[in-house]
Amino acid sequence: RGLRTDQITLRMTRAEIGNYLGMTLETVSRALSRLARTDVIRFAEKGRREIQIPKVEALERFIQGCVTPAASAVAAEAVH
Repeated sequence: RGLRTDQITLRMTRAEIGNYLGMTLETVSRALSRLARTDVIRFAEKGRREIQIPKVEALERFIQGCVTPAASAVAAEAVH
């Protein structure tokens, strides 16, 4: 679609994201800060709504690390 894959703009506030996901504002902020500390994402200076993704592969690995343990736990439960 011609969109950039290395930069996004958050259209929702952290509170709105939390509400949508059933999480608190603090949890959303901590998660984004953790991603920034590990250099998976970077915030542009203005308002921390512009997010840069310096290495898309690093974000993909992070997501796989979050998804894979849950999937294997579900599979293990199905076997028992």
